Amino acid sequence: MKLEIRAFGNLNKLVPQGPTEFEGPLSLEALLTHLAERCGPEFERQIFDGKARVLNTSICITLNGRIVTEPNLKKQLEENDRIAVFTFLAGG
Repeated sequence: MKLEIRAFGNLNKLVPQGPTEFEGPLSLEALLTHLAERCGPEFERQIFDGKARVLNTSICITLNGRIVTEPNLKKQLEENDRIAVFTFLAGG
């Protein structure tokens, strides 16, 4: 399955950008877990809050341009879906 992945902020350097091939059916949650294994502990620390694998509150994920909430992480991805991962920014 081919997915388009983009990461912004501090995650930009950790995640392979652009079209990426993945095996078989995959949920958004499984994709994030797979990326955590592939991209290393820094990615995992920024995406997940603790070992419970709960999405960190400083992360925003979009699927085909729409914000994904925690309960929707179980959604099955489809060929050519576009996933973006952002870190929330603060400032003045």
